[in-house]
Amino acid sequence: KATQRDPNFALAYCELANTQGHLYMVLTSDPKDLELAKKAAETAVRVRPDLGETHLALARYYFNASFSATGAPINTANFDRAREELAIAQRKLPNNPEALFIAARIDRHQNLNSALANFQKANDLDPRNGGVAYWLGETYFEMRRYYEWEQLIKKCAASGTFEGPWIQRSEEHTSELQS
Repeated sequence: KATQRDPNFALAYCELANTQGHLYMVLTSDPKDLELAKKAAETAVRVRPDLGETHLALARYYFNASFSATGAPINTANFDRAREELAIAQRKLPNNPEALFIAARIDRHQNLNSALANFQKANDLDPRNGGVAYWLGETYFEMRRYYEWEQLIKKCAASGTFEGPWIQRSEEHTSELQS
């Protein structure tokens, strides 16, 4: 409704792109949702190319478009497009945890060392974000940095960050280590 009332409301298009991308990645797996995310993100950039948030929305779209509905990477060329948009977003939003988080996820898929640093910085900027903490923990675990992983789990459990599915997945790793 916001975009219908004001067709130049770029941040509303950003939120619409985020919602449609989330629907595709988490709920529906319907390519139509991904296309709607792309359309909304591109409209946001067209309306306000000067905003970092619009480029972040487009980066998020390209990141999501890199995966099939099952979560398997299918088009890693989209990672390059996402990085281009992230570079613009990060210049305009230098301490945006989501931009760092997306960059870290791409780095992780491309097996780059910068993934850990980007996850850590995103976690420092947004310490109550369960998604960021989860992926940071996964990275610690896979790098066999168990002490840091355990400290992160304790910190997140104490702060309530790991509520819901994030703590369940982390508990599975704890069981794996103990057996």
